[in-house]
Amino acid sequence: MFSHFQGKTLTTGITIACGAGFCLFGYDQGVFGTFNNPDATIQGQITSTYYLGAIFVAVLSRFVGDRLGRRRAIMTGCTLLTIGGILQATASTLPHMMVGRIVGGFGTGLNTTAIPMWRVETCKQPHRGRLVIMELVLNIFGIAVTTWMNFGFSDFATQFCLVEIPAGIPPYKNIKKRVPT
Repeated sequence: MFSHFQGKTLTTGITIACGAGFCLFGYDQGVFGTFNNPDATIQGQITSTYYLGAIFVAVLSRFVGDRLGRRRAIMTGCTLLTIGGILQATASTLPHMMVGRIVGGFGTGLNTTAIPMWRVETCKQPHRGRLVIMELVLNIFGIAVTTWMNFGFSDFATQFCLVEIPAGIPPYKNIKKRVPT
């Protein structure tokens, strides 16, 4: 992946990859506020299935992570996040949505255990704290992007605008911007 890079270029490439992983983690955390106008219990179940998948795989990665290696674990996590995102964006029933959330959670669990380790293993010691903190800032940035997207689409009270569009758009695309007056 980064085998032909060295020095500062390698650090920059790894920083971009790690930052994108955590930004997508934050984005995925904030995507779902509604699905078919759920009551509080159903909304809690939709939200918690994502975290259950993440916790399960984060614990499991203790046993599998070293065998896979950091880069392969991150690529697997990103693949699971993509599959989970597709399942969520195409969901028309609650079980379909929950399966998508669990699969996305699996990817997040792998990424949140592998990315920080890869980050600190590949950078110089004086930069470690600053670079890991940047990942957490990008996580919050991902949540903020999703929150503003949900706000921007809130005028369109349809399932398509409130769930499918945010689930299907990566955070780096142009989004409808709306600032409260």
